[in-house]
Amino acid sequence: MPVPAGLSLPWPKRGLYAALALLGCALIRIGIDLGTANSAVGVTMAWGSFRDEGSLIAWNLRELAQGYPLAVNGGTLLALLLLPASRRELVAFKAIAAAFVVGNFLFGMVSEFRIWFEMIPLALYGLWASSRPASELPA
Repeated sequence: MPVPAGLSLPWPKRGLYAALALLGCALIRIGIDLGTANSAVGVTMAWGSFRDEGSLIAWNLRELAQGYPLAVNGGTLLALLLLPASRRELVAFKAIAAAFVVGNFLFGMVSEFRIWFEMIPLALYGLWASSRPASELPA
């Protein structure tokens, strides 16, 4: 599809506009946090302590030591993360899954199984794609 005249911008200008939009969104977010007296300015949730049990990260690591988070979604997420990164698609899937896991360890309770449901389609597609030659994958 051809780009209408006047809508095509050079890459440096696109980057500048994207950076300005990101900065504007961050400033609005921080303004809302300050206006509502949020204890965690700039982030979605507070992460300082978890009830009376100390750090949320420490609590999640204790849960990890018990082995429960390794079996979420029938182990499909762990299987995806353990697959060899033989193709770019798998590297991208693993990066998305790793970012999701880190976010859950920082801000979530890893023993709450429902937060892991978001990874089911990604893990299943990654496992399926790893068993197919690249020529069979959708473009």
